Amino acid sequence: MNIFKEISTYKWVGLLILAGVGFTTVYYYNQLILPCIDISSENTFCLFDEKEAIYKPIYWGGKILFVILCLSLLIPVHIFKKWLLYILPPILLITFYLVQDISVYSSGILYISRAQMAENSMFFLAVITVIFVAAHLIYDWRKKKNLVKK
Repeated sequence: MNIFKEISTYKWVGLLILAGVGFTTVYYYNQLILPCIDISSENTFCLFDEKEAIYKPIYWGGKILFVILCLSLLIPVHIFKKWLLYILPPILLITFYLVQDISVYSSGILYISRAQMAENSMFFLAVITVIFVAAHLIYDWRKKKNLVKK
């Protein structure tokens, strides 16, 4: 049984797109030059810290999301379709709004950074995914078991 024949086309396309976004984010995260204005020879003024605001949350959240999508290659297609339609979009939207509301320069013991919030949200997605997949596999197993008895 060849596992690559069982993987549907849209799963491969999704993984390729995610890998491209991931590699691009990692490249720009490491090579980013911040746009700053030289006020004088000693002082520079940066309007926006792009690395902390945009690339760091995508980098840390994207790593966990990539692992989740790689492991989704092992689940049946009908469960993946339901997960892709009903679980992933709401959690990604909630993550986007939670990360957006955090200040770029928040740090300290009582404050959470944008990257930490993105990472925590992806861990939440991983837990919800495990519960969702386990429940559907158990449901399918029991349904198949009941059909065989009759």
